[in-house]
Amino acid sequence: MFPKRPSLNFFGLFQSVGIKEGGSQVWHLDWCDDPKGYAIVICLGPGWTGAHVEILQLGKTVPTRNGTVIILPACKLVHRCGELTGKRLAITCFTCANLASDAFKFIQQAFAEAGFDVVVV
Repeated sequence: MFPKRPSLNFFGLFQSVGIKEGGSQVWHLDWCDDPKGYAIVICLGPGWTGAHVEILQLGKTVPTRNGTVIILPACKLVHRCGELTGKRLAITCFTCANLASDAFKFIQQAFAEAGFDVVVV
């Protein structure tokens, strides 16, 4: 897979990766995340609209499109995905505090260089 999709090779930066079609429209926290770590959500797929990420405590809505990457402390910020039309893949990568502190700037730079829109919350 990596020769065809080199931007999906994360070189061991994440402890786990979840892939979901669509998104969760229910307000939630990612309870099992490291409190000092981050979740990195990669939005992929052509032809979908909506699916903006809403963050309750901040009263913020992050618009998404194919290629948007959102980095947030998902165990601290209550969030959900807005209504979605079409098919979208959400790849969520979870990291611990140790990796996040050492690799945070690398993660942002790597996604930006691969052509993704990076949003840090």
